[in-house]
Amino acid sequence: MTNPTEGPRHDTDAIIEAARLGVELTTLDLGSIYAAPEADGSTKVIDLATADHLARLDLVAKRDGETPARKTGHAQLTEAHSFGLYVNDHQQTGTTTLWGDRKAGRVQAVFNGHQASADGTAGWGDHRATLTLQKAPEWEAWNRASGQMLDQEAFAEFLEEHVGDIREPDGAELLEVATSIQASIGATMKSAIRLDSGQVQVAYEETIEARAGKAGALTIPTRVVLALTPYEGGEPYKVEARFRYRLANGVLKLGVVLDRPDDVLKAAFADVVAAVENDTSCTVLYGSPIGAT
Repeated sequence: MTNPTEGPRHDTDAIIEAARLGVELTTLDLGSIYAAPEADGSTKVIDLATADHLARLDLVAKRDGETPARKTGHAQLTEAHSFGLYVNDHQQTGTTTLWGDRKAGRVQAVFNGHQASADGTAGWGDHRATLTLQKAPEWEAWNRASGQMLDQEAFAEFLEEHVGDIREPDGAELLEVATSIQASIGATMKSAIRLDSGQVQVAYEETIEARAGKAGALTIPTRVVLALTPYEGGEPYKVEARFRYRLANGVLKLGVVLDRPDDVLKAAFADVVAAVENDTSCTVLYGSPIGAT
């Protein structure tokens, strides 16, 4: 039996040649070491414990209609339930780990990583799946509108398109407020001070008076409660917002400002992680796996 001295290409070619000659290979260490009979009757030991060898064997197997030597690849998923199903189909005891990235809205699974023990076997880590959460359209729309002061017509059109997301006050009532609100500026004298020069300095306090609805009968809200779904495929969350209006140079502007939307995203991601852990019975580690790009 000779020692392996040739490079990866020659070792793999020896296996192909043995298959061509109809000679059966003897497995010494599955996936790593083979004894390949040569045409002249000698035997050659071939080390296949490299990624290059396995990749070449996969190509040969694919050509011959055989299955790959092992699982590799990277699946991309967009909803937690589908991710959980895929993980359950492919996870391996002791080598599968899950990794969460809250800022990116992403959970990644590494199926063939290192064994989970101090003296465990090292793994290739090249069979993975990634859940990349997609922001829901209604979440994106309200976040873009947050803090923007729009003219009355534009704001009313926005509310009309998203009235189904409004929980308090009633969506139709808020739309009526937006379309009928009228504001005027009034000024009242606050104080008068006589200066040393003999002049009188008068301070005025400016107030904005606003009314809405027929005969000003509608109450103009200061806060709005929304039900928004942060991630597609998920559940809606309660989101509070401040209702704002301004009058400048005779032009009325309306808008909303969402309260702490980042906190809602954090809560939604935490619920996704909890659902994944429940579906897969795997703990999600926060961070990045070895070899992540």
